Amino acid sequence: MYIFDDDGLNIGISLAPIRKLRKMKQSYVADSLYMSSSNFSNIESGKQSCTEEVYIALKCIYSVEDLPLRQIERPAYQSLLDVLYNLISERKLDAAEKIYERLSVIRLRPVDKEFNISFSLHECRLFLNTKKHNEAKVILDAISIDLTVLNSDQLYHYYFNQGIYNYKTGLTNEALTSFNQANMLSKNSHNQKISLFCNIAECNRILGYISKSITSQLKANDLYLSERQSVSEFYLYNDLGIDYINIKNFQGARAELIKAYSIAKKEYASNKNENTKRNIGIVLTNFGYFYRASNVRKRAIEVIDNSFNYLNKDDVVYFESLFQKSSCMIEMGNTLFCRDPINEGIKLSKNNEYYSLCFEALSIMVRPTETSIEHFSQNILPYFIKNNHVIAVVEFATFLRKYYKENEKGNMKRAWEMAEAICDAQSKIYEGGEIEWEKDLLDLY
Repeated sequence: MYIFDDDGLNIGISLAPIRKLRKMKQSYVADSLYMSSSNFSNIESGKQSCTEEVYIALKCIYSVEDLPLRQIERPAYQSLLDVLYNLISERKLDAAEKIYERLSVIRLRPVDKEFNISFSLHECRLFLNTKKHNEAKVILDAISIDLTVLNSDQLYHYYFNQGIYNYKTGLTNEALTSFNQANMLSKNSHNQKISLFCNIAECNRILGYISKSITSQLKANDLYLSERQSVSEFYLYNDLGIDYINIKNFQGARAELIKAYSIAKKEYASNKNENTKRNIGIVLTNFGYFYRASNVRKRAIEVIDNSFNYLNKDDVVYFESLFQKSSCMIEMGNTLFCRDPINEGIKLSKNNEYYSLCFEALSIMVRPTETSIEHFSQNILPYFIKNNHVIAVVEFATFLRKYYKENEKGNMKRAWEMAEAICDAQSKIYEGGEIEWEKDLLDLY
């Protein structure tokens, strides 16, 4: 029996690139097959057909038993691709890396376009989950050259990955667009829908469209409750709690955060690792934000101080905890003791532009001068406006409005205009309306 691939080519030719990749000489492989070098050379050149026995032996020698060169082998390979995707989705990255290594040789088979594209999309997802953003971007750019060759499932994964990449690189508007495109293509998989709704909610949250964020988050929660799929309940309740804080629904926020904290404690008790430990830190930070927003600031500081025990100092959640604690102290008039957390935040967040500017703004708020306020007004606040950090805009613009109003040397007309714009923006946040930045805020600068 002679083996040919689906295009009628001798499979010996198809396996030749793998031998070269393994840096094996023809003579070594020929000896392993108990045949002459000339016979093996003829198999690789296509002058001699590859038998079933030689084909199986070659795959074993090259350690590519999973490579689907024949139609009958392809379902098993597709199953491995599905396993890779599921492991990445469940954040079991060590296991995913092992499957990825087994599947990576598919790139040696250019005629298998469908497998190559699917593998590349899952590889991209793995890169995004392991912070290899540049490598992920290379794959996305290559695939984007011709999206017409992708089937609907591949298009879904492309837009989802593009959304994750945009989100991780600070392009929130673009991320939201990509996630919405993926949503139109997603199958009836509840896991897919839950992930999409959570991501759409997060983008809306950052952009200040809190009502829309809540709508998407509730859809994700409803899907989870209806099917009990393998997603983390913790994030479903925690994120909804944040949204409720932002619209001053403190009763709803407290209920959701209590659920999240209960889940986080159970997961940490059963499996003490960095991820479950971090989840406790996250929900404690958000409880701190909850108490601060409720004007129970001493309790907020107590909870935030506890959150530090569960977070690494290079974690953005740690930055957020420092920010909330410093803000509480400033609001309490405790400007002397707030300098330590502010200075720590400045030091730790130097590579994170958002938090670096947040702590710089807090430092100015503690000891404002005409020069620093001008910098605050002309540089720091416009950054938050241009990058759609709505909650930060409202928070810092409120301080500037107060400064201009109380300072005799301040620009009273400017303070009034800012107050009007902020109030309008804040009402839109609570109502879920879209903020027109150029019209509502940016033209003040």
